[in-house]
Amino acid sequence: MVCQKTFVWIAALLAACALGARAYATDALRFSPDVPPTVVVVEYDASRLSILSYSPLLERVWVETNSVTGRQEINVSVSYGLGALAFPTPPPPELSNLTLPGFSAGDYTLNLRDAFGTIVDSRRLVVNAAQNRIPIKTYSENGSLTFVLATDRASAEALLGGGSPPEADSTFLAWPSVGNAPSIAKPVVRLKYASQFIRAYFYTMNEQEIALLATLPGWSNEGIAFRAVAPEYGTCPFSTQPIYRAFRSGIPLAPTHRYTPHVTAYAEWVRSGVWTGEAIVFCAPTK
Repeated sequence: MVCQKTFVWIAALLAACALGARAYATDALRFSPDVPPTVVVVEYDASRLSILSYSPLLERVWVETNSVTGRQEINVSVSYGLGALAFPTPPPPELSNLTLPGFSAGDYTLNLRDAFGTIVDSRRLVVNAAQNRIPIKTYSENGSLTFVLATDRASAEALLGGGSPPEADSTFLAWPSVGNAPSIAKPVVRLKYASQFIRAYFYTMNEQEIALLATLPGWSNEGIAFRAVAPEYGTCPFSTQPIYRAFRSGIPLAPTHRYTPHVTAYAEWVRSGVWTGEAIVFCAPTK
């Protein structure tokens, strides 16, 4: 009986301590006073916000739609050191900088959540578009002889040199070659191979690939086709979608590359054995 009472007493004490720690820690996590009610940033550029906490550590960031208001919310989960709880009178929370990833253009509610998932502070986050995105479509000559990326049919026909009308395959968004764009947007260069019988196009933002092809006979650099985001360690940054590239050798048709934002289509090409997968080559804005 004594042991049972002792266990109950310890459990109650631990629960009280946990509740106290949770309440205290929640009070110790919030945006600093210098963060305005409405924060304005540029799409896809990382931003820094000041928060008050104890040794804050960014755990995860996710976007969801509020089922009640229908408004998009960016949730930022932050953990913090609880060593200050050992003091009878804990010291004030420290001022720290929280670096957030870039987001697609839109009007969001930015929620700061503690380690327990509780929303402890909120701001309005307005993400302005750097410039209107342009559609990049995949066109093919004679069904699948040569693939090009272009904004419209007329541009594709000019690249393909006329002939049979090209057909659109898939579409994604990008930023124009000139004009304002997020700082993380990098040039995608179009390179052309031409011989007496073969014409092919290759799109890349990889400087090594650009330099290598410039040394090979038949290849020419046609400049920046558009701008996109570079993948990081084989994956696309937050709020962007991957663009996959596959290569087909010249047997029995001419060698060519094709591109798609659809992973299922990419996987089917590779499974066919006709195409060799070259994974993610750049990342596109989601909207």
